[in-house]
Amino acid sequence: MDKGVETTGDVGLDSAIKQWLEFDKNPKTAMLVREMVKEGAVEQLRKCFAARMEFGTAGLRAAMGPGVSRMNDLTIIQTTQVRKSTIHTISQTTQGLCRYLERCFADLKERGVVIGFDARQHTASGGSSEHFAALAAAVFVGRGVPVHLFSVFTPTPYVNLSFALADKEGASVVLANDPDADRLAMAEKQPSGEWKVFSGNELGALLGWWLFQCWKQRHLQGEPSASVKDVYMLASTVSSKILRAIALKEGFHFEETLTGFKWMGNRAKQLLDQGKTVLFAFEEAIGYMCSPAVLDKDGVSAAAIAGEMVSYLSSSNSVSQQLSAIYDQYGYHITKNSYFICHEQETIRRLFERLRNYSGENSYPTECRGFPITGVRDLTTGYDSSQTDHKAILPTSKSSQMITFTFANGGVATLRTSGTEPKIKYYTELCAAPGDSDVNQLKAELNKLVDAIVEDFFQPQKNNLTPQPE
Repeated sequence: MDKGVETTGDVGLDSAIKQWLEFDKNPKTAMLVREMVKEGAVEQLRKCFAARMEFGTAGLRAAMGPGVSRMNDLTIIQTTQVRKSTIHTISQTTQGLCRYLERCFADLKERGVVIGFDARQHTASGGSSEHFAALAAAVFVGRGVPVHLFSVFTPTPYVNLSFALADKEGASVVLANDPDADRLAMAEKQPSGEWKVFSGNELGALLGWWLFQCWKQRHLQGEPSASVKDVYMLASTVSSKILRAIALKEGFHFEETLTGFKWMGNRAKQLLDQGKTVLFAFEEAIGYMCSPAVLDKDGVSAAAIAGEMVSYLSSSNSVSQQLSAIYDQYGYHITKNSYFICHEQETIRRLFERLRNYSGENSYPTECRGFPITGVRDLTTGYDSSQTDHKAILPTSKSSQMITFTFANGGVATLRTSGTEPKIKYYTELCAAPGDSDVNQLKAELNKLVDAIVEDFFQPQKNNLTPQPE
């Protein structure tokens, strides 16, 4: 082991830790490793050093912290290294990416690369998306590749990059995929000349409406098809309830699943195996499944379907007008989502336990600063007040926190922790009845509800929570 560092009792783990400390130049992550060894946190150390991060569909993803299994300075910079049994040949981070791009693009040193970052950070290890972006930029520049580095955090897909090109071509609608093309964003030029970027929930409403219209047209033309009672649409539980409103009026089925397309894809497969028709599934994070041929979010097929819809609407309505027509017919659904950053697990646990024992043991809130609560579903404990046996239908997990409150005014709020980031997220929506079309009043009502939830449920000052950066 490194000088001054105790042994874990596991020879292989000790060797991996020693190699790490030889190369890690970040004093914060090195200190975290030494403290874990000193405290005998062997299982935690094994999680940090068990297996090197691998590329998935979203690139390299892992929690921030020390070790080869985590996002940190060393794993961001590291490239092809050959070690003995504990570290295998790797070529998976910035230098490896740079070499790969050099092989693919002969003019890379003229073209350059664009590097952006988001708001994620990890105080204990000194890691942040912005810091990692700067490290990655330094690696590219060190190899003679120009870098265009964003100065503020940016989302992906970065639709704004397409606006200038669209203006040049005279296009009124922009469709954009993220780098691995499993998500879709859409924007439309407004009469004012400004571009409206549709939220994930708004695009979900549009695609759901369009796919059902297409199904109805085929059905009316006599094409062999399922009865409307055998038609299903799905959405994650933190996404808009607009598909539920459409389903109630049109007669098809709507189901919620847990967050993530592994849940929606698996449920779609079960329904298809039962002879049902699954037209559409979506999540608010701009993920869409528009065809049973791909039981996952797919930005390519979603873009094709969206393009078809835009072409159809071009003779009568704009996309924005059609969205308003959907809300007029099925009820406005106004959403507001955000999060707080919290690095203290005990604070998070205490916050959620307070909600479960609000006015005594095992008692949830019945109101929130004047907003009556009509239903509570806790997918951590498995409680659901809307079920006769008070048992939740959706799968539960004690390893994560997730509580949904339903309000008498049509509001729905879900509070949940992130599995990969130090965040407590909240998803809120006000579901209005058809005919209630005063959008400004509805937004004001939702803002009041969100303010009440933040102050009464989150208590950010008392719990030292950091709000989402503006």
